[in-house]
Amino acid sequence: MAVNNKKLVPKRDDNFIYISKDQLQKGKNRVSVMYVNKYDKDRRGCMKFFADGGQYVYTKFEPYGAHKVFPCFDQPDIKASMKISVAAP
Repeated sequence: MAVNNKKLVPKRDDNFIYISKDQLQKGKNRVSVMYVNKYDKDRRGCMKFFADGGQYVYTKFEPYGAHKVFPCFDQPDIKASMKISVAAP
């Protein structure tokens, strides 16, 4: 993980990554996270179904489900743009 191009090992637990406010700057910040996540079958992140001879994956990204697909936060007063790459069979 990196914050504003400085590598760091953040404090974390099963569901959260914590970034100390002293690692952030006033204004825009850049947070980079690289991770691997297995497909969850609890239907809260991505869901899959078969139809018309094809397999489809979709998500509703309802609260608390989006983080099962990619690292994100739900804080309405903070917005960010992101780039995502997915490697899948």
